[in-house]
Amino acid sequence: MKVKYPSGLLFSGFLITCTATAVNLLIFNLAHAFGENFIIPISEYSPVKEPMPVLLVVVATIIPSILAIILFAFLTKFAPKSVMPSFLSVSLTALLVSFGGPFSLPETGFQTKLILAAMHIMTAIIIVGGLVGYYKIRSSRTIS
Repeated sequence: MKVKYPSGLLFSGFLITCTATAVNLLIFNLAHAFGENFIIPISEYSPVKEPMPVLLVVVATIIPSILAIILFAFLTKFAPKSVMPSFLSVSLTALLVSFGGPFSLPETGFQTKLILAAMHIMTAIIIVGGLVGYYKIRSSRTIS
């Protein structure tokens, strides 16, 4: 029996990635509008702190989204009967590990850390929710 990758996963993944990126940029710009400057150390070895560039927000959203889509595709192919438990447990673990990034930034305001953590949570909700929704729609269309 040959298992194929879901046909619409690439397009759905693209929409999920675009949505997560747009929401993160919205949160980032709203926080800027309310006075948050996102002053963070850009390099681990440099003591210079600068405002966080917008490109960092975009890249930090796209990379986890692509990794989640790849994981979802592999689980769909190699473990089709246990996709959801495996995917959700890895996703929750990745979310918890991702909090290490914002909360370990030295000499960064607590408000900045909380906003960055909120951006991580929103990204996880959109990516995982989108892929779970995709899975439910695809599995309801297939006849067992």
